[in-house]
Amino acid sequence: MFVGHLGAGLLLQTIERRLNLGGRFLVLILALVPGSSGVGFAGTFVVFGPKDYRTASGKPKTSTDTFSVLNPLETYTLLVYNGGLLQTFDRATLASVTLNGAQVVGGSECSSKVAVVPKTVTLAASNRLEVLVQGWKSSGVTIKIIGVDKDPPIIKPTLEPAPNEAGWNNTNVSVRFDCSDSTSGVATCTRPITVSHEGAGQVLSGTASDRTGTTSGASVKVSIDRTPPQIAASVDPPPNAAGWNRTDVTVRFSANDALSGIATVSDPVTVTTEGAGQETDGRAVDRAGNIAFAGARISIDRTAPTIRATVTPGPNANGWTSRDATVTFVCSDGESGIAFCPPPITVTSEGADQEFVGRAEDRAGNSASAGVKISLDKTPPVIRAAVSPGPNAGGWNRSDVSVTFSAEDAHSGVAEVTPPAAVTHEGGGQTVRGRATDRAGLSADVAVTVNLARTPPELSIASPASGSITGADQVTVLGSVTDAAPVTVLVNDVAAAVTGGRFMAARVPLALGLNSILVTAVDGAGNSSDAGVFVRREVSAPAVRVFAPPEVAAGGGLELSADAIGPQAIVSVTFYVDGELVATDTERPYMAGHRLRPERRPGDVLMVVARAVDAGGVESDDATIVKVVAGKGAGRASD
Repeated sequence: MFVGHLGAGLLLQTIERRLNLGGRFLVLILALVPGSSGVGFAGTFVVFGPKDYRTASGKPKTSTDTFSVLNPLETYTLLVYNGGLLQTFDRATLASVTLNGAQVVGGSECSSKVAVVPKTVTLAASNRLEVLVQGWKSSGVTIKIIGVDKDPPIIKPTLEPAPNEAGWNNTNVSVRFDCSDSTSGVATCTRPITVSHEGAGQVLSGTASDRTGTTSGASVKVSIDRTPPQIAASVDPPPNAAGWNRTDVTVRFSANDALSGIATVSDPVTVTTEGAGQETDGRAVDRAGNIAFAGARISIDRTAPTIRATVTPGPNANGWTSRDATVTFVCSDGESGIAFCPPPITVTSEGADQEFVGRAEDRAGNSASAGVKISLDKTPPVIRAAVSPGPNAGGWNRSDVSVTFSAEDAHSGVAEVTPPAAVTHEGGGQTVRGRATDRAGLSADVAVTVNLARTPPELSIASPASGSITGADQVTVLGSVTDAAPVTVLVNDVAAAVTGGRFMAARVPLALGLNSILVTAVDGAGNSSDAGVFVRREVSAPAVRVFAPPEVAAGGGLELSADAIGPQAIVSVTFYVDGELVATDTERPYMAGHRLRPERRPGDVLMVVARAVDAGGVESDDATIVKVVAGKGAGRASD
């Protein structure tokens, strides 16, 4: 919306026209200029609102807002739209507006019969607005404050960096537009423009618009030259074919620049001093400040070059290297300079005192030589381990073992080797390591495994007890055996099952009368132990058989049972687990339960013994083993 204005004598008239546009109302505000036959137009802008103010559920409600303006010297118009800007709610029966402590709308000015109330108001930089609305529950008003901006915005371009005195830049230029508007404020301002193209008088333009839509424009010219000038040096008189002069030399400089033009160029220089590679430099500067350099070298030479040979990697303290070596020649000449320096030589062949020589020449034809000797060994030594005494066929020793290391090296020779090591601790899988190092620093390792068992197996028979009597024709022999090496157990020359430090031989035959049972344990190193018991078989003695599961879970329960018969009545059967009395049962079937102790772990082996006693007091044993495994639940006996 645009309203006209001609200063403080502005007269506002409100013309309210209600147009049925789906319940909406159109309000036009015209500013008439006194003494004028027409309407003058200037830009308007909103400084506050539009904002709705409603009753509090039908009760009067006072609301407070604050706002600020840029130019309090201008004249502003406050508009009260009763029923809302688009008549979206009921009109208020009464509305009053207080601005900065002064009431500007009140009484009957805004009743339910009034649609729009316009008021010319004076504002401060910071303002406080209080609005009181009375009416129905759905009553409310909308308030908007507008101002008039007579002046266009101001826009000023700035170059960063600024051009030099000649009006040129030699880098990219950022054109910044500074925009301002003292009344309505700036709405849009051209963003900074980066100019990267070279060229003279490039025009960059920007625009600014204020909140009324009024625009202003500004332009600036940018000249950029980033390309240095071209400069060349000429030598008078020119050097000979070898690049050398025998007289004074004058060096002259010439330059040109295709864009900004040349500002300065160096004056001619006369060289009179003898020497090698004497540099004479000149420079040219263009109008943008770009600099270019050029030079010439003037030389006289009578001295031979120098050459030095270096080896990488260098030898160790023994004079040997263990990797491919590179011989590099460093050449220099203080006068005419080097014409030829030998390229690096890579040494890959093994051997001692290999000699390599290089020759250098300068540009005047003088020459010099240098050489080095290289000893190269890339092959590690060979190391061997000897075990004394040697192990038996099973890989075990039964006495202390000495491990001796020997080494050889075909090139640099052996520097050191691990001294002999003695193995005195019993056990299997003991690793003994040795290392040999040659004079080039290369090492080789060897390892041997030693199994040592000096002590005979510890052997004991748990069942049957020596001197026991049985009526059975077979007996189970059960016991424990421990050793550092694997153990084989024979019961009357018959192999027994060995597991978890326990052995068991089932169904060992018994003859009537006195029987001798011999148990022999032999470990992997050949150490042996013997144990024996005597068992009498009599037809008048009872016979017993124990039943137990082959496995039981750690922490679980073990269910045992036994059967016993004999010429005389069986009085009782007693159950033992690892020598611990578990239970005694006097009635057939003979049964017992046992809960494993917490310290029992998977892999343990339990010895179970059932001992039957008849009416004559004669005892008879049977035994078996049970393995502890991981899992849950109790073990149950099986046949």
